[in-house]
Amino acid sequence: MKFTDDYLKKHLARKNMILASHKGESEVDAWHTRRLCGLGGSDIGAVMGINKYMSPVELWEIKTMQATKEKEENKYTHWGHILEETVAQEFARVTGMKVNKSARHFCSKELPFLVGNIDRFVSKNNNGRWLRHAILECKTATEYSKGKFNEDAAWYSDGKFNEQNASGITGILDIPASYYLQCLHYMYITGVHTCYLAVLIGGSDYRIYVVPYNVTDVSAMLQYATNFWCNCVLDGNRPNLTQKDLYLPKYETAKVRVASSDDAVLGKIAEYKKLKEVKKLTEEQLEELEGSIIEYVGENSEVVDHFQNHLVSFKTGGKTGPNKAKMKALNPKLVEEYKALEDKCKEFIPFSKRTLKVY
Repeated sequence: MKFTDDYLKKHLARKNMILASHKGESEVDAWHTRRLCGLGGSDIGAVMGINKYMSPVELWEIKTMQATKEKEENKYTHWGHILEETVAQEFARVTGMKVNKSARHFCSKELPFLVGNIDRFVSKNNNGRWLRHAILECKTATEYSKGKFNEDAAWYSDGKFNEQNASGITGILDIPASYYLQCLHYMYITGVHTCYLAVLIGGSDYRIYVVPYNVTDVSAMLQYATNFWCNCVLDGNRPNLTQKDLYLPKYETAKVRVASSDDAVLGKIAEYKKLKEVKKLTEEQLEELEGSIIEYVGENSEVVDHFQNHLVSFKTGGKTGPNKAKMKALNPKLVEEYKALEDKCKEFIPFSKRTLKVY
């Protein structure tokens, strides 16, 4: 799909309408409003369907103002923002290059719906003159995410530069794909064709990756982004539902689909039922083994080996909660009033996710 003059007019009209209706906002709210007017670097992974936290449909609902999920912050994004400066300063320390913030909201001239704010610009010393050299993206990751970052592809890792990979060139398989695309996005809209990705993993593992400008990957990214913005956002067509979307109750209809004898799903259902039987047998075996272990433990609370390593514990657990009998004894009138109110307010509350049941 091409970004034609007609789409440019639609885009500018939509952008002006959104900005005009959100005047007088705080700087934080204004930043979120600007993001409604285009696709930022963190949106590209969702656009291309490789962001496990957000589907293209969820992103479309945000951009078309049907949802406000983007404004939510969790503990990971919170600490990511807090530690951004630390990650940037460590990059400057180990590389000897300078890092500078940029308050500019970048926008592509060719595709003005591609926008973004970069973390830092990197400057390199060239005979006493500091020249802008690259972009720096700062990330934090949990120890659980460590396997998503290929240490062999890092330019800097474990307190030293990688001699075997002196160039440190990073591909889409070496770091999370959404981060790779984010780097390409920022390089495209700024015109700076080198991007460093600095990541602090688990609070102590600091690495730097070098992401080069890849024309083939950028071209594919632009095609996806243009189709999403023009066809879905400007023309209002919902993207195709993914498996992640289909779990949500809001996409359930009253329709019933009839499977024909040659549909592949019949084979999938048969295989599913067979594996469920295997799982049932396995659970029965586990239950039998569990009984044997319990007999061995007997009245003891745990079993250890000769080195005092814990092997098994068999203890009484519990949870804190109200004692209803005690409540009724202390204040029977209040308990009856509460029960009457509870009965009066009963209603069907659907689960947050649809549940698959195979007969």
